[in-house]
Amino acid sequence: MKKLLALIVSLAVCCTMFAAYSDIDRSSSPAESSSIADTTTADNSAADTTTADSSSAADSSDTSSEANTSSADEPTAPTVPSFTEIRENEKAAETVDFDPAPFDLLDELAHSEHHTFSYTQKYAAEDNTVDSDITDTYTEVLDGENAYASMISDSAERSSKQAYLLLDGRSYFIDYDNKAYFEEKEAKTVQQVIYAFSRDLESHSDWLNEGYSSAVVCKATLFGKDCLKYSFVLGEENITLYAKDGVPTYITDSYTDDEEDNAAITYNRLEATADQDLLKLPDGFKQLTQDEYYDLYGQYD
Repeated sequence: MKKLLALIVSLAVCCTMFAAYSDIDRSSSPAESSSIADTTTADNSAADTTTADSSSAADSSDTSSEANTSSADEPTAPTVPSFTEIRENEKAAETVDFDPAPFDLLDELAHSEHHTFSYTQKYAAEDNTVDSDITDTYTEVLDGENAYASMISDSAERSSKQAYLLLDGRSYFIDYDNKAYFEEKEAKTVQQVIYAFSRDLESHSDWLNEGYSSAVVCKATLFGKDCLKYSFVLGEENITLYAKDGVPTYITDSYTDDEEDNAAITYNRLEATADQDLLKLPDGFKQLTQDEYYDLYGQYD
């Protein structure tokens, strides 16, 4: 998990999330039928499914994810299960043959020019109490030469959201907390936007590719839903990925010598189309110059 923490606490570990699983047409390739894991609460109440043709993510009865709002005006993050909740609600059965479908899906989307990717990671703070769990939600949209990346950091103290947008050769910093944005004096590249929060899809896929081929696979149920469970080791980390019909749904990650130092990931969106609702400037926000923003709110990054 140190590698994930480096990716994410540059972000604090993400690279989770009550999700029901979305059904996918296995007759299509992963990129053609890419779908998101439906979010589910720990009490097994199911949310709506979403496919690559839809720009909305799964709904939740008491919280809304960024993907649910077309303009994403508010810094909100989905309610997600912790490492302990996932492990306590998982029941494994017999071992089955290895199926690379969930890893192939991540790899295909990571190397496509049009995709929407979002996941939430919950990790334990130093005192390892439920109340101190921290969640980070990363969203990435790629549409050729246009790109968007946002980060929601949510803890008991506060929730904060920032984003970068590259649109028609101009790049913008968007501050959802202060409902303001400005055009950057020097435009970012697509790669700079996507890597802005150190949590991009390609890095996430490459991280899993380091060791998933050695995974032990078994049938399982998680929150009452059938899935496949992939268990393998990356360096000093125990990784478990859960997938439904070839679509990743959750990951748990812990040090091999210390399960109290752990994280859990929930996949919110894995789609082969770019969410056009996020590839635009938000309505109703203050438009400032970069210097005006510095004067009002200080350095933005």
